[in-house]
Order: sequence, then structure tokens, then C-alpha cells
Amino acid sequence: MKLINYYSILTGGVRIETKDSYGIDIYPIKVKAINRISNKITWEVEMIANMWAQSHSFLEECYVVITDKNENILLKRDVDNFVDGDTVQNYFDIWSHINNNALGVVAGAHDGTSGEWVDMILNNKLNAILFEPLDYAFKELNSFYINKKNVKIVNKALTTNGGQISFFAEQNCGGYCSTTLLDQAKNSAMSFDNFIEQKIDSESVFSILENYKPRWFHLDLEGLDFDIVNEIIKYDHLHPEIIIYEHQLMNDDKYNELNYNLGQKGYVNIKGERLNSIAIKIKN
Repeated sequence: MKLINYYSILTGGVRIETKDSYGIDIYPIKVKAINRISNKITWEVEMIANMWAQSHSFLEECYVVITDKNENILLKRDVDNFVDGDTVQNYFDIWSHINNNALGVVAGAHDGTSGEWVDMILNNKLNAILFEPLDYAFKELNSFYINKKNVKIVNKALTTNGGQISFFAEQNCGGYCSTTLLDQAKNSAMSFDNFIEQKIDSESVFSILENYKPRWFHLDLEGLDFDIVNEIIKYDHLHPEIIIYEHQLMNDDKYNELNYNLGQKGYVNIKGERLNSIAIKIKN
């Protein structure tokens, strides 16, 4: 994927920038503002790297469409979501449109109703293996995606070494308060007495990389993301193109260390405005 900072928007304008330190060759894209009611283009410009385009047509009744030079849609957003939306979601949507049907892994899928990956799976743009170790959430996940042929659902955790592990789950939280880390469980619980420790099966990162060769990962591992991302990028010949992970539970030292490690392995790491970051593998 050629990295573009397409979302740098101020009132009434769009700017496209390159990450020059990576020597990236940006191909032209088109940005349009389309009226939601009439469906007519109110503003359009073809943009190249480091170009600033001024427009007074980014109004509330319009949505924004970004296409490549062949008019293939890369991103479509309401204006407010385009301006204020999450960077990680926007990058992943563009990558998904370019890489239709790419296989990925979601670790910590919960009940399958949230995450940057959800719309792309529901709209059959991508294929995925969904990992969810908590029985309650797994049942909800399985029920929600029962008719989807582009997913495989696995009742396991994703860990560095695989095998059976201790897992801590807070009662009655639907899978959103669960972790393999005891300290994280103690810190996140309203009362640690509400947590149940159980033994669950897990699959190793290497076995997933080796057996499925996924092109993208989405991780929501409640504190384990640092270890899993570092494990993913250990295997140079199996690198995925996209890794989305939760940075919310990392302190600055951990995040900076991971950012450095990703850079050493050829990734550009982008911190989103909300919970997640996205690492994008730069192709030579």
C-alpha cells in the first residue's frame, strides 16, 4: 500500500502529503464532494503528493468520495465523519477497497459488533478468521455471523506460544472485560472478586502466520497487544501488510518501543485518535 495522509483537512480544503522519509511514490487520487440529495458532484479535484486543494463545497449535505485515477472507490464518508473520523478506520477502509477479499485475523473479536473490520466483513469485502476465547461472547459472535461464508470462527485465544492458558473474565460483561494478564484484570475490574479464572485453549501467532498467511490483523487483547505485535513481526517472511492494535493500555515507553520495532521491520505506525493504532507495511 502506498501511504497517503489524505485526511489532513481544514475547513473548506483537503491536503495530500507524503511521508518523504520513506521515499513513497504517491499515485494521483481524486477527491469529490457529492450532494447527498441530488447525487451530483459539487466539487472535484485530482490530487498528487503535497498538493493543497481549496474548496468551499464541503457542506453538511455532501459526502466525500476518494477514488483512484481509474474511478475505483477507495473511501466514501459523510463529511462530518470524513473530517472528524478516526484515522485508523479511514486507512483500513482504503486498504480494504484496494485489497478486496484479503484474508485477515481478528483476535479478541468479542461479539462481532465493533471494530474497524466489522463493516468490511459484513459487506463481503474481506475474509477473516475470528478468534474469541470467552464462551459467552463466542456464542454471540457465532450467532451474528452464522450465515457469513467469508469468516471462520474459532473459540480460542491468540498467544505467543499457544497451548492452554489462564484467562480472567469479569462476570456479565459480554466479553469486554477479559484478559490473559492478571495485573490487567485487577486494574480494570470494578471489583476483582467479579473475575473468574478459567483455563482456555490458545493458538500461537506463528501457527496462524504459517498456516493461513493472513494479510491483516486486528487485535483487541486487553493489554497483550504489545507482546503479540512484536511476535507477529519476528517472522520476516510472513509479515502481514496491516496490523491494527489497541494502544490504549500501553504506557509511553511501551508504545515508543513498539513504534521503533515496527519501523525496524519496515512498517509505518500511525496512532489513531481513539483506542487503536495501525501499522502499515511499506513495500519497496
